Amino acid sequence: MPWPAIHRSSIAPPRPHSIEPACAISEHRYSKIIDGRIKISIIYNYFAKAATIFQSLESLHAQSHNTFRPEQVEIILIDDGTMGEDVAERLPENVTYLWQRKQHYGICRAKNTGAKLANGDILVFLDPDITVSPGYLDAAIDAFRAFGPRAVLCGYIWDYHFAGCPDPRTEFGVWERPGQPTRRFYQLAGGNMAITRELFSETAGFDEDLIYGGVEDLLFGYHIGRLPNTSVVFLPGMEGRHIPHPPSPAHADPQATWAIVRRKWPDFYRDYITLGIR
Repeated sequence: MPWPAIHRSSIAPPRPHSIEPACAISEHRYSKIIDGRIKISIIYNYFAKAATIFQSLESLHAQSHNTFRPEQVEIILIDDGTMGEDVAERLPENVTYLWQRKQHYGICRAKNTGAKLANGDILVFLDPDITVSPGYLDAAIDAFRAFGPRAVLCGYIWDYHFAGCPDPRTEFGVWERPGQPTRRFYQLAGGNMAITRELFSETAGFDEDLIYGGVEDLLFGYHIGRLPNTSVVFLPGMEGRHIPHPPSPAHADPQATWAIVRRKWPDFYRDYITLGIR
């Protein structure tokens, strides 16, 4: 049986070839909404944290649900090439797990990859060695309702250096006016941070050249601060506790990171290092 005739008049003319990479085309940069039920996407950047990740997951499963239903939350764990662990087999079924075969793409690529896979309107970036309070997600949702989608939310982190240690940002006065919008973007903490998908999509994500550890969240704050009508809200309700653990590659060589930042982003380097803006 012959193929039916094609009526040329019904075929749209070919689109002109774009010289832009796919990542620069807004509709291709992040995943389409696959599961419309999802409201919140929690993204872990992971490397060899089997000793702490399950405690963090338990704290998420113990959340109150005053502003959302459990099925509206997805958890995405991006593994930066961990070897010799069985964490994938031990993770709960509701955790999306992706292992990046080549080691040490770095924290930034893990965060960006998780964002691209995410379905939620709200992206929560959480380190796998931080547990959160029962009202953590409710506090984030309430804050976005109050302050709008162009606010970035950061939570308090206890025990960051040792048990009983206050949040390190207290020394800069960050927590003197909690719950109020501010433009102190250089105090973002990428391990306990929430941002709308809408606002994240306006950025280039976390700088994937920063593979030596550290600074990526401060630099991300610099880029967010350059966008119009943005603010930061430091929320005590998004409380987290850092689980003590041996030294990890997360801050392996911050001086090498700063050397990259100095070349790529001299304005930020001048503000943060030369001028000491906090």
